[in-house]
Amino acid sequence: MHHGRWTGSKQPAGGDLLNLCHAVKIHGCSEDSRKQIWNSSVRLKSNPGTVLCLDVLPYLSYLKPNDAELFAIADALRTRQGAEVLTRPEQHGSSFLLIDMVPFAAVLLATGLRYVVLTMGSQGAALLSCQQAAWKSPMSPMLVNVTYMQAMPTHVINLSGAGDALVSGMTAALLHNKEPHVALAYGMAAARLAIQSDGNVPAEMTFSGLADDAKGFLSGCNNFDVSVGLKQQ
Repeated sequence: MHHGRWTGSKQPAGGDLLNLCHAVKIHGCSEDSRKQIWNSSVRLKSNPGTVLCLDVLPYLSYLKPNDAELFAIADALRTRQGAEVLTRPEQHGSSFLLIDMVPFAAVLLATGLRYVVLTMGSQGAALLSCQQAAWKSPMSPMLVNVTYMQAMPTHVINLSGAGDALVSGMTAALLHNKEPHVALAYGMAAARLAIQSDGNVPAEMTFSGLADDAKGFLSGCNNFDVSVGLKQQ
């Protein structure tokens, strides 16, 4: 099983990723192993990429979209279900309000995906989840838990690799048995270090070295629940 992004010489073909997910479901794995299954490289420039993403969502634990990717996946899911797509929220400046994006994340979570790690650029990032066992049916409201972490003031040198650093930091924290919201703080710390460096992977980055920044992100995080009703028509 690969942790974080694919570690081979090239990204896996769609069938490879889907077969990996099927194998995990068929042969089973522990909760600790399953929580490492990531798809952090969603690319939705074409419809086939979107369709592939839909097929593997039930097997994934974490998906890291930005707002445009979240909207595209939610639209594709609703269309496949024969339901109306959700109305796009109003933009505030160059970004969307987090509260307005929760229903779109709920569409993804309803497939069985465990967590949506929503990256919001200079606004920070959010971890969204729901208790599948408590969600009785598609006709009942879904309670989505949101943990939001605001970006810290940072001198930006290079934005390239920030998303990869976030995934790497989160994955390392999960492998150290950190809770998901704590893992997000480590991911945010890694991303913050990455954008202050010339290279995509800062040579000075270590897991222990991220701890102080991670504590800072945790101390300022905001956690709340949102009840979302997903009409099927």
